[in-house]
Amino acid sequence: MTNVPLITDSHCHLDFPDFDGEHDALIARAAEAGVGRMVTICTRLRNEPQVRALAEKYAPVFYAAGTHPMSAAEEPLATVEELVALAKHPKFVGIGESGLDYHYTAESADIQKQSLRIHIEAARQSGLPLIIHAITLEVVGAPEHGPILTGMVGLILVGALYLAIGIFASAWTQNQIIAFLVTVFIIALPTFAAYYVSGQTTPDPATQRLINYLSVNQQYADFAKGLIDIRNFIYFTTATALFL
Repeated sequence: MTNVPLITDSHCHLDFPDFDGEHDALIARAAEAGVGRMVTICTRLRNEPQVRALAEKYAPVFYAAGTHPMSAAEEPLATVEELVALAKHPKFVGIGESGLDYHYTAESADIQKQSLRIHIEAARQSGLPLIIHAITLEVVGAPEHGPILTGMVGLILVGALYLAIGIFASAWTQNQIIAFLVTVFIIALPTFAAYYVSGQTTPDPATQRLINYLSVNQQYADFAKGLIDIRNFIYFTTATALFL
């Protein structure tokens, strides 16, 4: 395998019945695709021995354990001491997954909160990452799809511009640290200039309009609001083309 970037699959469930009898082939396929590490998540602590066994059998596999919020009402409440003890295993790399799920299991909200507090404390004591199962949009209300879609379009355009700036800087020097610093400078300059001009007591209107136009943040703002302005497209496509 050559020129394949090393990828870590940070959240999978290799103990699920879907993969029974397929672990050897599955992990081999993952390695061929460039997945060099996998973190398999135990969602019910009674299944921890089976999940741990997978991590011990396969070198690329690491594991985490906790009580999934959707199972919190069905499983014995974990203790901080229990989770911290599990964290001592050399291939144990995270606490959870825990969290709050009020979409599918709102009726167990109280026990979910209690379970989450336990997992947070275990993560604090062990120093390991806390793996969170998060559902937010359904909790706060119906999302506005317009700003979400246009925001994604805007982020793609911003990413393309930043990538083009990075390529431009890298073409001028073989020192990647210098290229990185040049890239950050080019990206940040219009933004800081906009903040500076807007902070003036009596800013020059023409200068302020120019600086705002050059600022990526200002150009992205309309996309974030759900607005599509052809001028924003022209800005991003033109700026990207200039740096390529």
